[in-house]
Amino acid sequence: MMKRWMMWILLAGLCMGLYGQTVPSAWLQEHFGTSLVKANGASVSVGPALGQKRVVGIYFSAHWCPPCRAFTPKLVEFHQECMKKNYSFEVVFVSSDKTAKDMAGYMKETSMPWLAVPFTAKQRQALMQKYVVRGIPTLIILDHTGRVISRDGRWDVQINGVKAFLRWLAPDYKPLTYQDYQKKATPEKTAPKTRKGRRK
Repeated sequence: MMKRWMMWILLAGLCMGLYGQTVPSAWLQEHFGTSLVKANGASVSVGPALGQKRVVGIYFSAHWCPPCRAFTPKLVEFHQECMKKNYSFEVVFVSSDKTAKDMAGYMKETSMPWLAVPFTAKQRQALMQKYVVRGIPTLIILDHTGRVISRDGRWDVQINGVKAFLRWLAPDYKPLTYQDYQKKATPEKTAPKTRKGRRK
């Protein structure tokens, strides 16, 4: 009798544990596998980390790339602002660094608060090929089904800041480009108004 009760208790505990887990959807497993890593090397399951996010950004970057080192702090700040507003957003870092040590050092140096695809994981190269990444930094923005919202959210982040998240959710969203960024960085100059001379 005691053994039977013990068995029921173990089964109940197992069921509760499974029920409380967030199982990653098929597209998440296809993209990232079953686990991601923190800057300190700790492994985190994909399901709990990304399973409930409305928007996921895949960030292709590397320490050796000067434009990446310039943009990463802006993305870190953007991520922090999203967290403050409880926006359902997360970033996954896909490294183009030369070694796993370089990748970890880059994550620590820039205080990346998000997770990364393990350096040795096959998904790292597969994602670069899937999204035809020809240059870095590149920030691919996906919705909760894996649909591409923007192939370069970098300009959204730099132009609109935290408001970019709400733009990504809008049904009429139109991706921004480098040209849009240039227009904001160098606004058109208007000729100064001249006073009309008075007739004597």
